[in-house]
Amino acid sequence: MSTNMADTGVENVVDEIRKIVSDEICNMGVEIDSKTLDIKKNNKELKRGDIIIPAGSVKLVDSRSESLQKQLLLQTEKKIKENNGLLKDVVQNKNCFLAFYFNRPKFCSTVIKQIEELGSKYGFSKTKTGQEIFLNTVLERSEKNKSNSCVNSLTDLRVSVVQCHLKKLLEANGYDVYPETVSNPLSLLLENSTSCDTKLGEISQSKSDNLGQDMDELSAHFVSKAKILCTEQLTDLDPNLNAEVDLDLQKVIAEKNLYLGKEGFDKNLNKVKVLERGVPTWALESAIDISRKIRHFTSKQNVGCLHIVPQNMAFRQQQVEILSMALCQQQFIQAQLVVGPVTSKSKSEKCPDKAAQDFLRVRYEQMKEASKMRSSSIFEDQSKQIEELTFASVIVDLLTNSVHTSLHLDTNGEEQDAETRQGAFIMYNTARLATLMEHFNQGVSTGMYPPLPSVDNVDFSLLREEEDWELVYLFLAAFPDVVRQAVEVVFPTGGRCSTKVHTHKITNFLVSFSTRLSAHYSRYHVLASGEPHLLPLMYARLYLMKSAHQLLVNCLHLIGVKALSYL
Repeated sequence: MSTNMADTGVENVVDEIRKIVSDEICNMGVEIDSKTLDIKKNNKELKRGDIIIPAGSVKLVDSRSESLQKQLLLQTEKKIKENNGLLKDVVQNKNCFLAFYFNRPKFCSTVIKQIEELGSKYGFSKTKTGQEIFLNTVLERSEKNKSNSCVNSLTDLRVSVVQCHLKKLLEANGYDVYPETVSNPLSLLLENSTSCDTKLGEISQSKSDNLGQDMDELSAHFVSKAKILCTEQLTDLDPNLNAEVDLDLQKVIAEKNLYLGKEGFDKNLNKVKVLERGVPTWALESAIDISRKIRHFTSKQNVGCLHIVPQNMAFRQQQVEILSMALCQQQFIQAQLVVGPVTSKSKSEKCPDKAAQDFLRVRYEQMKEASKMRSSSIFEDQSKQIEELTFASVIVDLLTNSVHTSLHLDTNGEEQDAETRQGAFIMYNTARLATLMEHFNQGVSTGMYPPLPSVDNVDFSLLREEEDWELVYLFLAAFPDVVRQAVEVVFPTGGRCSTKVHTHKITNFLVSFSTRLSAHYSRYHVLASGEPHLLPLMYARLYLMKSAHQLLVNCLHLIGVKALSYL
């Protein structure tokens, strides 16, 4: 068992334990009554074991089960010690068939050292998958006003926030994602805010040279292919005639062996109109547009298109996907991430096109009022902080729930419950740790403290409190696993079209981590008085808080929020 286990998180250790126990059971010539061993990371009451096999989950099919269980314990313990890994001990107790314990000081040192070395890259994949992904975001506003590049409805706002988060999440898992620049939709909604480099839904200007000529070429190809595929009688059709051409989607589904039903395409897909009076319909134009964007972003073959679609437009987008499969010259894999609707009871009900902007203004006023309670006046730099706090509040609100479920928001601002304050709470904890490190550095400059020693010279065995271990084990070490598990399947196989990316995992992890971290910070004093005998524990706690701050910054980066150094 490698001492580098923390490279891939605790789940890697679970897999290695599963292999050790399975091999030992096999070597003993004993059968078990289940095909898989229930070996899992413990998330509470860690004194009972860090990794456990629950009691009753494994029953040895043998009359000598008690003696065999003891033999298994001895052999497993021997194997762990032979591998000289981070695991320290394995025991049996009334709650667990087997309970595994880490060497806590060594584990803490390994994880914290890794965070020190990787910094802003900690938790993110070190290798590229070789897969390029183009994010095609479909908004409700595109049907009403295609010239409007800003989001209007709350559902559009949610879709746009998901797109920004998804881009960073996929990149953290080793994918190359286009467009290269995705603007923060929130900056386009606040009054007097400056626009980002590119507006939402637009492609980079450097990539769009000769766009008109390319569009004509693609249109001609798609129209020609549509006529040939739809019906043989239309091969000599004059495009000026009032012709209507439908594509039989069921035929394409059968030819492409696409899956119908849950996680697949809708069973009600039948026909879609592609030409009307010789002119491409919305469906054909959408298919052409997707092909055009992919062609301009990349010329590589290993490219996929991930459509981020509001729930009420998912059926129409499936029509476009199948149409592009039938007509597109450059074939590429596709999948859908369906975003549930956002509902609210607000003053904007009669004017939904202003709902997103009104919601953001309400959150901005809430953050502004909270800032006034801390300070009697609002300075220019504080106004920027209020804006960042507003963004954090809105983004956390929109990303906490599973992306497929509907979301209800209070957009009146009459009540500011705990949920609406979560983003600001996270930002406050991040700034508090940054301030802590600044105070320490000031103490070093004045001679109150010696400089922080290297991580190799810190005694992490002094972190004896259970809360210390919980921060390291449940959060610092777990983060790489959370990032990896958030992206389960981007492009499903077997003709399915529903991607499995869990955009709520990072935000929920961040909320839980901030809550646990705040309780720890309030309970344990970090900076000591400077007396020599207090310095070793202070250094261990400083490294713990420094690593926690880096983890907060990395999490905030993934959801598209800039960390603040002070509030």
